[in-house]
Amino acid sequence: MTGLSKLKRQHKLSFILTDVVNPDIQSIVEEMGIESKTKSLTRHRKSYTKIAMQWFKEMPIRLMARRLYSTNNKQHQAALAELRTAFRHRYNPPGKPARYWFNWFSEKYPLWTLVTKGNNIDSKVSMVRFRFDHKHVVNNLEPSIVYKLWHEECSIKQANSNKNYVYEELYIDIDNINRYVRRTEQDLVNTTCNGKLLTMQSNLVEAKFLMALAKGYTQAECAEVLKLEDYYNVVLTPIPQMYFECPVFHRRYYTTSLAMQNKHHKLREVCLGPGVHNYDMCVSVYAFYKMLAEIYGIDYSIVSLMIENKVKFRGGIANVLTETFSEAERIMKVKQCLTAMGFGARTETKSSVADIIKNNNDLKAFVSHPDVKAIKLFMHELLTAIREHFKSDCDDLGKDFKHKNGKNNYKKFLAKMYQNYETKIMKQLIKFVDNRPNNAIVLWVHDGIYVRGKLDIMDLQWMASRNNKWIKIDHDKIGYWSDAK
Repeated sequence: MTGLSKLKRQHKLSFILTDVVNPDIQSIVEEMGIESKTKSLTRHRKSYTKIAMQWFKEMPIRLMARRLYSTNNKQHQAALAELRTAFRHRYNPPGKPARYWFNWFSEKYPLWTLVTKGNNIDSKVSMVRFRFDHKHVVNNLEPSIVYKLWHEECSIKQANSNKNYVYEELYIDIDNINRYVRRTEQDLVNTTCNGKLLTMQSNLVEAKFLMALAKGYTQAECAEVLKLEDYYNVVLTPIPQMYFECPVFHRRYYTTSLAMQNKHHKLREVCLGPGVHNYDMCVSVYAFYKMLAEIYGIDYSIVSLMIENKVKFRGGIANVLTETFSEAERIMKVKQCLTAMGFGARTETKSSVADIIKNNNDLKAFVSHPDVKAIKLFMHELLTAIREHFKSDCDDLGKDFKHKNGKNNYKKFLAKMYQNYETKIMKQLIKFVDNRPNNAIVLWVHDGIYVRGKLDIMDLQWMASRNNKWIKIDHDKIGYWSDAK
């Protein structure tokens, strides 16, 4: 690399890292005119300025809103193919095929550095490092842009799918979220646990996005707030949500990056605010399998051990993990692995379990643990029973429940059985609440509901136990979030 080119590269990196929020747009427009070889830049200046502004002002917000998971505060997952689709501007150099401005900006003024490349929207996503001050972006969100990008995300999903999407409003407590934000920003200074730190940082970012979405939506659509005098004089602000009903699993899935259903449970509680009660149906996949095992005469002692004392069971397995995590993080990894195994995940080197436990020695220790071996044996015997009793049912479900070689995918069929079963109980729970005029369901998640007003927990427990005697209903009352000290 020559001295001049090295100097140019350093200048470009400095520009991206320090001035990305307020770049010299007009000089960039001049570069765009040279790149597109336009004869009259004056004619294109307005549209080029708009494109450049979208890259520097809107693309960082897109990246922050649509990041799927962060391994730490420096690396983030991003669906780059989806971002490319959203930034669809093109130009036509004379005598050459059309080119995308996304590619030009990605090369000349990159907002991220690629760590691991993914495939497409529906499978793997890319791991990237942001090359802009993402804290500045999050702390200076423009509500109109956040709502615009949410609407754009919905349009892209609808255009690329044949699902029947439904829009609805969900009311959130902006004042409670503001108190949570101030308190969390203070608590972050004193937090040392890496896992807890990541959760707090992620919740903080999403809380600010949800507040911006609420403000942008109410401004654009003239939506009205809702005042609840019976509940602490809470003032609720609507945010838009979009969902579809899955015909295979007969359940509702909320979509888009700002779907409340997919947020961390603590953030959901903060947003819904005081006066709301959460009723969580503890019907884990293993509780369902225990019921099936009893029907088909399979030894379910290992599952009983797991259900009766989950913390002790997971902790015993977590003790064999040696990588430098906190005890809570090791237990969480075990929980994630056991859940994945319950839905048919393998435990080999290239598997979803290996994606959770990345250390090879820890993976071998996990797979070799007697309790994990017992669970694998239990799952093998259960799948054998499913093949024997449900072959014709699986045959009738078509290609969605077939392997590439045409054979039935009984693991997926078992997952369908569980999710249908879970949805059946959920709908009974919802019907139970609908018959009580003093209560209203404010949010439905896959294994529970959030209700304004308290229900009789014993009635709920009796109703649930008619389907499975091992189901337990947990109840939490959402309180007022205290301000920073």
